[in-house]
Amino acid sequence: SFISAIKWARPKLISECIWAIKQGYDGIDVDLEQTESGGWGISTGDTLSYRLFIQELRDSLNKYPARWDAMKKPIITAAVFWRLDYWVRIQHLFDMINLMTYDGFGGSWEGNTWHNNAIYSRKADGSYATGSCCGNENIPHQSVDEIWKKVSRYGADRKKWGVGIEAGLAK
Repeated sequence: SFISAIKWARPKLISECIWAIKQGYDGIDVDLEQTESGGWGISTGDTLSYRLFIQELRDSLNKYPARWDAMKKPIITAAVFWRLDYWVRIQHLFDMINLMTYDGFGGSWEGNTWHNNAIYSRKADGSYATGSCCGNENIPHQSVDEIWKKVSRYGADRKKWGVGIEAGLAK
């Protein structure tokens, strides 16, 4: 898997992150997208290696002052959508975790249309809007509200979690 494969490269990757901090960046955003195996997010086999990478990155960044305040440290953020229970378990390693509320909530890849950043997924009659995904029919569409309820049930720290929305410009 991707994360396990970079174990030997972690010191170099962390060194590059430190270089960015020395150039004046506020922190590092770790946005894990598609894995080598073609899956999205983090695979079960990658969770320990990824946690170790983030811990090593956190330990390294803590040796440097933040650009905006010498009493603070550079920040680590992540944009997440998959395996939310995992992100809640490692939330203490991050300064902020943003729920990606675009594209994964519906769209052309599901074979139907849905709001890109829907706040709620219930219809006026109280039922859920549904669609198809991955060969399954009548899957309730996700919404910011539904995803946040799920993350809250896992024990998310409200002070660390945010909502990322698409800010595309109309043509």
